[in-house]
Amino acid sequence: MEHRNGIGSILYGKKNKQDDGSYQAVEWVIFFFLPLIPLGTYRVRRIGDSELTTTNGIFVGASTPYERVKIKMDWMQVITTFFSIYGIAILLFIGLYFLSGVIY
Repeated sequence: MEHRNGIGSILYGKKNKQDDGSYQAVEWVIFFFLPLIPLGTYRVRRIGDSELTTTNGIFVGASTPYERVKIKMDWMQVITTFFSIYGIAILLFIGLYFLSGVIY
């Protein structure tokens, strides 16, 4: 799971949270952070503390170690995530379209 400038793969969603802090998420191929192709469903659990990354004493980021275990594809979560993301994108597009008509 890796992406650069919003292109690559990423986990979306937090479903079926458990007492141990684990949750279910779907890994997606993304393009500009928009999900295109679901790759699999995973049970995700944090296994350590966040580690700060510095360069020449300047903070540049943080990372947290997670454990991922592949489970059966949850198609309902795939559909929900897909329509949630694209529904928001479509509403934003429509809103900007109408807003641009008001401005001009």
